[in-house]
Amino acid sequence: MRTDYVFPASDSARILRAMLGVVSVACLALAGWLAWHHPLAPVLAAMLLLLWSAASFLWPAAWLFVVPALLPVIDLTQWTGLLTIEEFDILVLGAAAGTYASMAWHGTAFGADEASAPFDASPSSGSASRIGNAKAARLSTVYATLIGLFALSTLAAVYRGISAAGTTDFAWADGYYDAFNSLRVAKAYLLAVLMLAPLLAALRRYRDIATGALAGGLTAGLFFTSIAILIERLAFPGLLNFSSDYRVTALFWEMHVGGAALDGFLALSLPFTIMAILSARSPARWLLAGGLILLAVYACLVTFSRGVYLAVPVSLMLLAILVARRVESWSLEHAARMLGKVCLAALFMSAMSYLTFRYGGYRALLEVLAVFAISLPLGGAGRDLPMSGWAPALGAGVLLGAASGVLAWLIPKGAYAVFALAFVCTALAVLRLRRASNTSAAIVARAAYFWLNITAAGVALNWGGFRALQDTATVLAVLMVLTISSARVRSMPWPRDLRTKPLSSASRH
Repeated sequence: MRTDYVFPASDSARILRAMLGVVSVACLALAGWLAWHHPLAPVLAAMLLLLWSAASFLWPAAWLFVVPALLPVIDLTQWTGLLTIEEFDILVLGAAAGTYASMAWHGTAFGADEASAPFDASPSSGSASRIGNAKAARLSTVYATLIGLFALSTLAAVYRGISAAGTTDFAWADGYYDAFNSLRVAKAYLLAVLMLAPLLAALRRYRDIATGALAGGLTAGLFFTSIAILIERLAFPGLLNFSSDYRVTALFWEMHVGGAALDGFLALSLPFTIMAILSARSPARWLLAGGLILLAVYACLVTFSRGVYLAVPVSLMLLAILVARRVESWSLEHAARMLGKVCLAALFMSAMSYLTFRYGGYRALLEVLAVFAISLPLGGAGRDLPMSGWAPALGAGVLLGAASGVLAWLIPKGAYAVFALAFVCTALAVLRLRRASNTSAAIVARAAYFWLNITAAGVALNWGGFRALQDTATVLAVLMVLTISSARVRSMPWPRDLRTKPLSSASRH
């Protein structure tokens, strides 16, 4: 038995519309009361609330982008000192007021199809067909029962927390030991339940647009979080200071007493950024998504949280499974095989990363990751060219490496400078090879690749000494063997087109 949440075409529809209207008015009144008591700018907060509620009424899918995008940055607790009430509560209540009013006004999931306009990348007849053919979002009775029971349990916990405090006096500056701290703990789940009906309505009416808005909002939120972490690192320990015992918090004020608010948001939002780079349709979008991924990876690293280091690979593995499920050949056997490959690759990368990091530190690890990033496109480029080109490329690469070694010895920080130069030259050479696959371009790209490996080994030697050189050279040798062998095998270990291949089959569905 399933619950569809469609509006009945009978007299009971008027009752349901009235109930939705009551919810909308109640949310707006509560949000207005909170905004009017804002300690910094009550008038501005009230005006912004009205504008946001009106926008949510006109474009009911807008909250799916705005709420996750502003979640990491909207709270001003560092300046207001309020713990129980936050600006984020006003944001969600304003979205609820607008979306419930839209459902009550139109008597359908949402209003006119124009509500999709802000998130429709191609406003044409094709987008209308996508809206019309969207599958109904349904919530099974089992899930609805479990959600309701947990909501009742949460409300009971709030009551017990307030009654156990011995007072029901509410103060705006209540802290962790006051009565309404239990409301602070419970309100996240209660707000999520409040937005469940608008979410189902958005998925039913504008499925593709709603999911795209949610993904875009989480990607924007990850960008804001990464920028906040970057600024925090520059202000306190330093951008590249990985030896000090400092853990970032970004603008998640809850982290002042510890917790995993930042960890959870990074693990949740990073897969959506990976999807952004996989689905990018232009070089500019691909570069923007790639730059955001670099920022996000840095943000994850400087949390120094084992939870993040474990949760991010798990979330990415789940993303790979969900993408693979959309392929025609999906089956349990295919899933088991793919999961085995992913686990094997993760184990291989973990072992190689540990081997590089234990003596070479983060500098050697970053250089090896950069070489790995170059190895991926180089393995697929020029596969139809003769293998004899590797020999002269090796000789040229060794000569370039020897020359750069002398240059690194003569100038300060020379090992890093020559690596950066080699990386740029190799990237340009690989790009030229992918555009014009010929023997001369292949030799140049392969020579630059060998040069890049030599300079990466030089960075490890410069930082960690001979033991770091041994470990890093072993890892680089394995990468070079995989890159060279990928030019000979029929089936590459990774897709030729790393950006579009994972979605090429899925797009047919």
